[in-house]
Amino acid sequence: MYIYVAGPLYGSGYQDDNVRLALRVAEQVLLLGHTPFVPHLYFFWNLIHEKPAEHWLNLDRQWLLKCNGMIRIVGTSPGSSKEEGWCDESGLPWVERAVSLLTPDLEFSYAIREAVMMIEAKIQLGIK
Repeated sequence: MYIYVAGPLYGSGYQDDNVRLALRVAEQVLLLGHTPFVPHLYFFWNLIHEKPAEHWLNLDRQWLLKCNGMIRIVGTSPGSSKEEGWCDESGLPWVERAVSLLTPDLEFSYAIREAVMMIEAKIQLGIK
């Protein structure tokens, strides 16, 4: 499956910690045999080729709609709120998880494994 990793970048917390957390989630998705997409990496692209936030959100939407589901990291994020809405509009399943950089490894991997399993189950049952 292709799993979109959504969560705060500018909304809450520190940008570098938010990127690290999204990559930690992505690594777990990868270890489970799936393909993660991490829009947080646009942060680095924007450092070199600055564009308005709406440009990046447009790219986010295009990639999100190509994925099978989304894991949403808890936190204040106007972008993630839009991504939730896009999932709801398109019938794409998404699951929210409260994880942090301080979450112990075993608990973290369990939370992400459970999120992926919930997305798989929602797809099989045809629910979002």
